[in-house]
Amino acid sequence: MIGSSSGAIPETIGNAGLIFPEGSDIALAEAILRIGSDVHLRDELIAKGVNRLRDLYSCESYADSLSKLFPLK
Repeated sequence: MIGSSSGAIPETIGNAGLIFPEGSDIALAEAILRIGSDVHLRDELIAKGVNRLRDLYSCESYADSLSKLFPLK
């Protein structure tokens, strides 16, 4: 994943992608080329993305976070 430094994008991407300075088309192009040419980096980011999705954004993770906010008595 590639995202700009704008708003909550870096927080959402975390360690599962590359962040480029907002408004920098050159930095965006460099990030695209880097992921396109570096198989090891691409595979690493894919694995981190799958883990991040499962750990933070899956239905199970969401339900778990809600149960911590509203524990059963």
